[in-house]
Amino acid sequence: MSRHSNPEIPTFAGQHTHVSAVGMWIPPRVLERACENMIGIILYCLPHAIRGTAYTVGSIPQLRMIRVASGHRNGETDEILWDDDAVRL
Repeated sequence: MSRHSNPEIPTFAGQHTHVSAVGMWIPPRVLERACENMIGIILYCLPHAIRGTAYTVGSIPQLRMIRVASGHRNGETDEILWDDDAVRL
């Protein structure tokens, strides 16, 4: 793949991820689902962990962080409860 090409990588539901020399753009709903899955796996693998948060980091020089997904474990049932205050991209 050439450094200057901008290929589209097919993803589910007919959406595409765009790759460029400075990063990649992932559709917001796909990113949110991936982060929720990642948090769920981390909380499953670390039984003493109670909370997980995933962020997206902007480009240099600002490197602005935006919360994508955040969830915590319900102490009684071990169900993951998702926080609705995460910023929607």
